[in-house]
Amino acid sequence: MKLIKRISFQMFLLNLFAGIVCIAGMLILQYNLKDILNNYEQNIEGSVRDRLDMSDICRLMSRHHMIVSWHTLTDTAAAKQSYEKDASRLQEEITGLLEEMNGRISGSRKEQLFHTVYSNAISYFNNAENIFQMSRDGRSGTARYYITSYLADFISRITDDIDILDGYIVAEMDETNKKMDHSIAIAEISERICIICICAVTVLCMVLCVSITSRLEKYKICSKRKTPEKPRRLSSITVKFLHCRKIPLSAWQT
Repeated sequence: MKLIKRISFQMFLLNLFAGIVCIAGMLILQYNLKDILNNYEQNIEGSVRDRLDMSDICRLMSRHHMIVSWHTLTDTAAAKQSYEKDASRLQEEITGLLEEMNGRISGSRKEQLFHTVYSNAISYFNNAENIFQMSRDGRSGTARYYITSYLADFISRITDDIDILDGYIVAEMDETNKKMDHSIAIAEISERICIICICAVTVLCMVLCVSITSRLEKYKICSKRKTPEKPRRLSSITVKFLHCRKIPLSAWQT
């Protein structure tokens, strides 16, 4: 019976161990899933938004540069005023995108490069305003010279810096994807460990149950074999007692 109690205690410990492993595995899985979601939603979506905004900035800057050029090629005041309105609208849109990105950009390399892009964009718009004034004053030749030299240089530097910044963002996206893959791998390993532990504990419990059943059967058989001997012993003792009562007391005294 002591052995049976010990086996029962071992089964309890195995079940307790399996429960702890399963709970720990579930907590690890839950933590990794949250980590995957947080990284993906914050980093990936933010990076994609930054890349789209930078693409829009390059496109709008090129559009603004063309409008400045068209301003110097027209002679009518109405056309010049229309171009200036379009350029002002584009400038507000570009400045708005830069302000939005300024609140999201993080990291020393990206921040430093983005500030360079921002500074070049402001310098570009200041020079574009001077060119508008030259064109309004009738100095279209000088204005076109500044367009092909100064403004084109600003556009080239802004585009190059944005390409480098885009490369940094792509590298961060790749790093985020690697972390996500690592978290998924850990989650899969934890799941397999839980399954293996559950299967192992189930098998061990079955083995222990079979062992207990076998020992109980043996104990039952042994009990049946020993039970008939007791009546025989009791019967022999009773016969001897009755025989003793039949002997006279004088026989005991002699």
